[in-house]
Amino acid sequence: MTGIKPRRIKLALESNEYQRLLKRGADAVSMHSGLVTLESGKSIGKHSTENCEEIIMVIDGEGEMIFNNEKALKMDKGFIVYCPPRTEHNVKNTGEKYLKYIYVAAQANY
Repeated sequence: MTGIKPRRIKLALESNEYQRLLKRGADAVSMHSGLVTLESGKSIGKHSTENCEEIIMVIDGEGEMIFNNEKALKMDKGFIVYCPPRTEHNVKNTGEKYLKYIYVAAQANY
């Protein structure tokens, strides 16, 4: 038994600050997640999923996930974007207003 318990987390949707939702090993077994807000034209910066797979769910605004500085997938309400393990990527706000999204990443066991 891990000692990790069920929980209910209120989203700070009115804030423009990053909100950590789950921390791997403390709040969840193998996943971590957060609520991200990006200003128009901004990006989070290139990084890798390493041994995790990740999904992004857009709450408001629009943007794109750019893979290996090449292929881009549009991100907007009503869709999720999936990023496989060991994939370099970046998220950029391509809209006029804030882009708000929740990411959930979990250790990939394969």
